[in-house]
Formats: sequence, structure tokens, C-alpha cells
Amino acid sequence: KLQARQTDLIVLNKWEEAGEQREDEVRDQLGAMDVDTPYVRSDHGWVRKELLFGIDTKLARDWIANGEIHHHNHSSEMECLSVTLAASHRIQGVDLRKLEAFLQKAPKDEIYRIKAVMYTSSTPNNSDGSKAKVSNQSGQQLTKYILNWAFGRWTWTQDSSAKPDDPTLRMFVVTAAYESAKWKKRLEEGEYVCLEDERLGVEITVRKMK
Repeated sequence: KLQARQTDLIVLNKWEEAGEQREDEVRDQLGAMDVDTPYVRSDHGWVRKELLFGIDTKLARDWIANGEIHHHNHSSEMECLSVTLAASHRIQGVDLRKLEAFLQKAPKDEIYRIKAVMYTSSTPNNSDGSKAKVSNQSGQQLTKYILNWAFGRWTWTQDSSAKPDDPTLRMFVVTAAYESAKWKKRLEEGEYVCLEDERLGVEITVRKMK
């Protein structure tokens, strides 16, 4: 129980060989421990690397450049959402209050990973309350950041590779199986993702990735 509380994720391996009854017994035992640690089944020992390690900075930048991340689908325990916030003019960044509410409220048993590249005029807070480190950018209204969220903890890193045609936000959300539809709707409605000034024209695109 102590070990389950201290870890971010429990992986059920070799469940294919155990049989349905034994798997149900193990799931009941996990439930009886009364811990909120999420658990997933591996696929013959495979678990997506994005779930375990997140998405590194280079991959995030490639994703921005190409508009796509390609996966090796080793596990049906996960679903993925791609979120793009495109403003008509680069004069407003992302509303950090709404986005940070999403980061704080996202349930660990429904959402496993969040990765985002975004622009904002405010300095974001890491999950421990510290401010993201920002280099001197005199004369620039908006700053570009990379967000890495995993199981309730997150950090922000400044990104100096700003480009005029970048979207205001591009975000990648890894959810548990069958949970993406609910979060897709909430994100599309702008509950957690919008501009600092909501009156400005903006287009939110949320799609489930294969």
C-alpha cells in the first residue's frame, strides 16, 4: 500500500496469462488499498513511452512543425487528444487561470499526461508554486513555454524558438481508455482553454488521434 501511494502509475503486466477472474481479483485488491494511483494494463509487456516518460522537447518541437505525433500503438489503455488554439492575431496569449485550473483539477485516473507549447503574457507557476524561469525578453509582449504535466505534477520551460506562424497553443492530452470523449467536449467548449481576452476571435480544434 505504501509503495502504491508513492508511485505515479501501476502497470499490470502478464494479465493475458492470468485469466479474467485473477485480473478481477487484482483490481479488487487495488481498490481495497484505497489509493488514487492510476493503473493500466500493458500489451504483452509494452506500454507507450509517452505515458511513462512524457514527450521530450525535441519531439514537441517536431510536433509543432509537422502538426502531428506518430505513435506505436502498443496499448489500448490510452487515448490521445490534440488541441490547437489559433488566434486571429498574435496579440493575446493563453488565459493561464483557466489552463492552470485544468492542470489542478485533471483526475490522475482519467488523464495521464499533458504536453503543451503555448504563448502567454504572464509567467506560469509550476505545481510546487514556483515561477517558471524566464530569460530577459525586453520588448516582447508574449513568451513561449513548454508544459510537461504528469499525474498531477507539472513544470514549465521557456522556449526560445518562437515563430510568427505558431498557433497560440498546441496541446497533447493522454487519457485513460474511454475518457477522451468527455474531455474533448469540455476542451472544445473553452472551459479550460481560451485567450486572455475572450472577445478576440479564436478557433479551438480538438481531435482524437489514432
